[in-house]
Formats: sequence, structure tokens, C-alpha cells
Amino acid sequence: MKLSLKIGVYFALLFYGVILNAQPSDAYIKKIRGDVNSNWFLEKGNEVKSISLDWQFQTAVGFNKVSKKARKTAVLNNSWHFYPIKNGKPVLEAEKIKLPHNFSAKERDFVAGWYISNYKIEKNQKKRYLLKLDRIQLFSEIYINGNLVGHHFGGFTPFDFDIYEFLKSGENSIAIFVRDQSASLDNGKIYNQVGTTRLGNYNPESNKKLKGGIESKIVIEELEEVHLKSVFIKTSTRQKNVEIDYEVTSNFDKKATITFEIFH
Repeated sequence: MKLSLKIGVYFALLFYGVILNAQPSDAYIKKIRGDVNSNWFLEKGNEVKSISLDWQFQTAVGFNKVSKKARKTAVLNNSWHFYPIKNGKPVLEAEKIKLPHNFSAKERDFVAGWYISNYKIEKNQKKRYLLKLDRIQLFSEIYINGNLVGHHFGGFTPFDFDIYEFLKSGENSIAIFVRDQSASLDNGKIYNQVGTTRLGNYNPESNKKLKGGIESKIVIEELEEVHLKSVFIKTSTRQKNVEIDYEVTSNFDKKATITFEIFH
């Protein structure tokens, strides 16, 4: 028993260390992203004709009624301007694209680029707003109105940011930096969501390019001030019971009552 416990602790510590090493440092992020010019974001964002968000109520399958307090989502389906980065700088002329969008599978002379768009939002001070993203290959960094929201490393894990403090009523410029899978390579070390390993050397300047781009739609979700952040339901037919784990989140000091109904 003592031996197995020691082995378990050893592997837990080893795995934890690997996870820490799998996350790139700020210095490495700056290396693969380069310098940031927020004034350039705003200037280029103004060149994109803004559209208002088309909010849709979220509904569960099988339910016809929609609560007035249901979550609403809007797909960022406006035109996006894509600026490949060449010789360390974004190109002068943008490519107008729609999401999803992949870097060309053909030979190309860039490994990263900026996606920029513009949206009109009527910000409700009593709501919260989440920016939900998924399948961005491989490193991404998000800016709203010239301000850094956050970054993400990994091409398959969904992620989101609370963007309430970054939004304003009116036009909002959104800029997303994306570096292809070569972002995972640091002198032969591979960064990913699981750990680190070592493979053969890869030269980003070679004709062979790795996968890159935004491979899914981007969504903004509007929520109540107090809302469920996550729900996990466990059932047992043997014990004939249901276990519900949930997390409630709020930036305000408010009480909340949670009610669950089980339909059968």
C-alpha cells in the first residue's frame, strides 16, 4: 500500500511538472507573435464596415417555450480582414474572408496573421458577455478595442473569455492574432495540451507549412449577471439517484436560488 501510494504521488508530481513545462512563457509568446501596435488594430478595424449582432435565444431540444432570461448568442459572421505577416510585418492589403478560414494549404510565405473585424453592440450593463472560440490552430491572442483580452495555446480545446469590461456600446473592433502549428516548436520542443516531447527539427522558413487558421465560428454569448457557469450530471441506475454538480458565477454580491426539474 505504501509503495503504491509513493508511486502514485511520484507520477502525479511528474505529470504536474510536465503540464507546467508545456505552457510557453511570456517571452516565447512575444517571440512567436512579435510586437503589438494597438493603434494599428483600431485603424484597420475602422476599415471594416460594422454590422449589428444578430442575437438568438438559446433553446434546449424538445422545449418550445423560451424564457426572457434565457441566454442569447450571436455568431460573429461579419466580413473579416485577414493580414498575413510577412518579414515581421502585416501586409498592406487585407484579404476579405469569412469564418471558418484556413491558411492556404498550398505553399505560402507566412506562418501567422491577424484577423480583424468590427461589430455594433448595445452593451447592457446588467448582463455579462462571453467570447467563445474553438479550433484555432494553434496559438491565438485576442484584442478588443485595442486591449488584450487573453491568449490560448492548443488547436482543439474550446475556450472562452469574459469580455464585459472590454466592450462598449457602439462599434467594437476585434483583432485576433493566429500562428500556425509551428508555434508549438521551440528548438525541437513541442508544446501541446498534454505535455512536452521532442521531434525532429522544423524550419518555419521552409516551403512545407503546417496547419493554421480559425476552423470554427466565433460566438458572443449574453448572460444574466448571476448565471450557471457549468453543470455536470452523474446518474446511477444501480443506486437510483442523480447527482448534480454546478458552479454559479457572478461579479456582484447577490443571492441566487437554483431549481432543477427532472423530466421522465
